[in-house]
Amino acid sequence: MRLGLVVLAAAVGVATGSWVLGGQMIQTHHRPVGPAPSDLPAEAVTMSGVWGDLSGWRIGDVDGRSCVLLLHGIGGDRRDMLSRGRMLYEAGYGVLALDQQGHGESDGAAVAFGARARWDAVTGVTALRGWGCSRVGVLGVSMGGAAALLAGEELDADAVIVEQVYATLEEAADARLTQNVGVAGPLLRRLLLLQLGPRLGLAATDVRPIEHIDAIHAPILVMAGERDWRAPPEAAQRLAEAATSPTELWIVPEAGHESLHHRQGAAYEERVLRFLGKWLAPRT
Repeated sequence: MRLGLVVLAAAVGVATGSWVLGGQMIQTHHRPVGPAPSDLPAEAVTMSGVWGDLSGWRIGDVDGRSCVLLLHGIGGDRRDMLSRGRMLYEAGYGVLALDQQGHGESDGAAVAFGARARWDAVTGVTALRGWGCSRVGVLGVSMGGAAALLAGEELDADAVIVEQVYATLEEAADARLTQNVGVAGPLLRRLLLLQLGPRLGLAATDVRPIEHIDAIHAPILVMAGERDWRAPPEAAQRLAEAATSPTELWIVPEAGHESLHHRQGAAYEERVLRFLGKWLAPRT
């Protein structure tokens, strides 16, 4: 009898703890972003998204130019993409850096690991085309890259760059939980992913970028850090192999789950700008 009560209490404790942890994982990251940097010709813009208004910075002239949409990772905001925005502006591109839903100054009631933000990617590309951009690229980091891939055929882009993106949410959860709680990771992962339905109206199978990348009709550059245990190079390799459009793969030496731009500097810029120059050059 006592043993049964102990087991029941332990089960209730684990279930309660996992529910609390699940709530923390999908909590929003709203914060004031402040004015655009004074050294860039940037203006604040707001657009209507599926989950409410989206806020961002439009950098440089966009009408008649090739443009790039920048999508940050989970827990971040548009400021995380400023170094890339400067690089692109200086290379002659128009830029839109968005706060994804649930982040920064954009609306949103929960974070869904890219499943909801995929509509932010679609909204951003649509806005750039509406402003007169001749060709449009997307550069997404971590969750931002997952959002771009999950958009699939709805993403009307001419080139796509994704950095440090997981192949499936299940694998990403396993990697993080195993690193933090060891052998209990797989059990906790199942308890957490079961919450996607009641909390977000999703299933884990809805959050698998690898099952949507083949619907991206634009050329793709997939990048990953050699030592990234959250989105390992093996996942990047599988993503590249699953793509059906022209695809490049770059595994960045020695890099972990960090800013590949900051890590590699000139090498990153050369790789990204060469890719974009190939596919976003004005049509003749």
